Amino acid sequence: MLFPVREGADFIAALFGMSDAGWDGVNTAYSRPPESTEQVLHPELYLLGEAPQPTLVPRLAAELGRGWVEVSNDTMGEFLLRVYLEEYLDEIQAADAAAGWGGDSYSLLSGPEGERVLVLMTAWDSPQDASEFSDAYQVFVGVKTQGQGAKSSTIGDTGRKWVAPDRTIFLGRAGPNLVLILIGDDEDLVERALELVVDALETSSP
Repeated sequence: MLFPVREGADFIAALFGMSDAGWDGVNTAYSRPPESTEQVLHPELYLLGEAPQPTLVPRLAAELGRGWVEVSNDTMGEFLLRVYLEEYLDEIQAADAAAGWGGDSYSLLSGPEGERVLVLMTAWDSPQDASEFSDAYQVFVGVKTQGQGAKSSTIGDTGRKWVAPDRTIFLGRAGPNLVLILIGDDEDLVERALELVVDALETSSP
């Protein structure tokens, strides 16, 4: 709720200071509003016109079976990713991990018995940015599941899975600049969703 007032004010101040046109430069932003929270957080990227990368997440409701529905499909953006990470990381760690965001898309699904699974695909400006986010997210999950009896295991070269009594979390690379996160109520559901995501990505790849 504070984002428009706090980061928004910083954005306007930066535009005023970075533009020789002063308030005219600020007024120009009304005709070309920021396309992402990343552009607000990093006004230099707004001035450069660095737009979010189109990032698609496979739609899984039909493949998961009868009774499954997609509750929500949207974009988190750099700011919400940072706020999410701040739950278990300090502000500097969270900001560094979210920096380099290129785009994202998530799908939240609900099953016939109230099961839930979240599929989040994030795109990053570089493989290094993707690795920094992935490393930070592993620390995030480690703190989040501490004391819950969670079991952690590796999957392939880049995947990692955490199985706790009330949830299972998967983290893996879907490409050099792509990081995939799956969160579900149990291990079987997450593994099933992961298989469907992998199949969908293989089908859509050239």
